Amino acid sequence: MFDRLKWRGQPAIVAVAAGGRIPPRTLNWLKQYAQTARLPLLGEEYEKIDGKFTGKKRIVTHGPPEFAQEMAERFRRGETLW
Repeated sequence: MFDRLKWRGQPAIVAVAAGGRIPPRTLNWLKQYAQTARLPLLGEEYEKIDGKFTGKKRIVTHGPPEFAQEMAERFRRGETLW
């Protein structure tokens, strides 16, 4: 998604796992695309234990270190990121 998150006035790519995790090939493709397009990437994944979702989320970022730091801080505070 390109219309859900802005960082420093520019769009960021948001990828949400359809299952627990974003498949590695898909995540790698998204990272390459984000780098080519010069856009930061935020991925949202969900914890699964013994095949069951726990309700816990985790984020994956790609882009400038400042983007990763800001998203991690906002995530820790429980903010809705997108």
